[in-house]
Amino acid sequence: PRVSFDTAKNFFNRLNKKKNKLETWVGELYLELHRGTLTTHGLVKKQNRKLENKLKTVEFLWSCIDLTKYPSSILDALWKKLLINQFHDIIPGSSINLVYQTTHKEYNEIHKSCDDLIKKASRTLFQKKNNSFVLSNSLSYKYEGIIKIPDSFKGHSIITENKTELYTQEINGNAYCQISIPPLSFTNFHKGVKQKNQTRKQLNYILENDFVKYKFSKNGTLISGFDKESNKNLLSAPGNVLSLYEDRPLNWDAWDIDFYYKESLLETAKVSKMHKVKYGSIFSYLEIEYTIGNSKIKQLLTLSNQSKRLDFDTTVDWNEKHKMLRVHFPTNIISDQASFDIQYGYVKRNTHKNTSWDRAKFEVVGHKYADLSDNDYGIALLNDCKYGYSIFDKTIDLNLLRSPNNPDADADLGKHVFTFSMYPHKHDLIRSNVIEESSRLNNPPTLFNGLKNIKSKPIINFKGKGIEISSIKKSENNNEIILRAVETLGRTSKGRIYFKGHITETNIMERKNLSPTKKINKNLDFVLKPFEIKTYKCVHI
Repeated sequence: PRVSFDTAKNFFNRLNKKKNKLETWVGELYLELHRGTLTTHGLVKKQNRKLENKLKTVEFLWSCIDLTKYPSSILDALWKKLLINQFHDIIPGSSINLVYQTTHKEYNEIHKSCDDLIKKASRTLFQKKNNSFVLSNSLSYKYEGIIKIPDSFKGHSIITENKTELYTQEINGNAYCQISIPPLSFTNFHKGVKQKNQTRKQLNYILENDFVKYKFSKNGTLISGFDKESNKNLLSAPGNVLSLYEDRPLNWDAWDIDFYYKESLLETAKVSKMHKVKYGSIFSYLEIEYTIGNSKIKQLLTLSNQSKRLDFDTTVDWNEKHKMLRVHFPTNIISDQASFDIQYGYVKRNTHKNTSWDRAKFEVVGHKYADLSDNDYGIALLNDCKYGYSIFDKTIDLNLLRSPNNPDADADLGKHVFTFSMYPHKHDLIRSNVIEESSRLNNPPTLFNGLKNIKSKPIINFKGKGIEISSIKKSENNNEIILRAVETLGRTSKGRIYFKGHITETNIMERKNLSPTKKINKNLDFVLKPFEIKTYKCVHI
């Protein structure tokens, strides 16, 4: 046949004319290869996720300032620098070492530029004020959780805008407090009175609050979890089992994981030191140190007094070759499908091996969470930078680290810091707070120390269940705010945008208007279909 070169655009235009004659595939196109790329070069994947979130934070802050000052050209260059490092083979972890030297250098440059832009924005948005700090929440969800606060606030309470006094608590020289702040907001806090250290030690290895009780064994495994509200045991066998496997794929060292790895278990982590549980006014925590293979692991396990979420802050000194580190949690949930987070929504996959296609999915991708639920109850495993999940029967398993030798002999060697969290909840995924909770884990508020917000506020606010505002930024072409709304639950969801001005629905490229412009005096109600994405141009008046 005669072959000619042409653009992708023209190809798809020609294809569109024949669309009614073509067969359609529904669902996931699962590649039965290269499952190792979900984990190899973990620091690259971590930096990519952190920088995507950080750049969106920068965009949010500058959208609250006069748009004529918006640093469009700088942000454009930073996004392009980040995106070029998503190129094959960089982000899969299958490039040579020289490539990653450049990648990490560029990641550091993006971090520094973002920090400079955040600092510059703060000088316009806020005013100097001693013994005060501002928290900026760029999420369209209320942020409820524990945050690290400046050292100058150690030993003091924190006073909120409505004069509520918050306790603080210390771990290893750092101070923390539990906060609740509105979505898309700037919130002031200032130093309160001195307070006494209220931390007390416990002889047993139990983390407990009014909602849940977690019990650990002397070998560091989670031997039981009990939901007091639902009167439900969470585990069918010990969880937080850190396992080391032989990892020698038949082909493509950095790319692949072979299905027989589960038959090559070498050892599980052994406790070298286990500290006493400490209870405080904000949270309880347990510190555990392990050895496994030639590596060392430290875990800080924390349970807020106001949440069921159990965080495993994990530090690994990784010194392995052709080994794989995983963690698993055998639950008491029976369901033939599990849900996995993807870019804009989630995908469901079977938890059994009925067919060859099911058996092939022994390692699958999940972004911020994987959730195993029946109609009444569920357990999610959240993470802040990992992607390789395996859920079979009732067990949730997460791939933490690999150590291939080709094409980069130094892949993943060294120190790694990451967090995964067990989050039990009532009901199934879409009637729970799993999606919000995973976003909170990945997007803590930005803290501005020594500053106070006097009159700055986001130009747009939002309210709605099942819809996430994934982006607030300046338009690529005009002095307009772009707001991107995403339906996350897979059902019809309603939202309300609070804004005064003109709003026009546009396409995702911001080039073609999809509806007439509407003048909004107070708010705009809108509806999104399952997993629908809508983009709006907003002009303030």
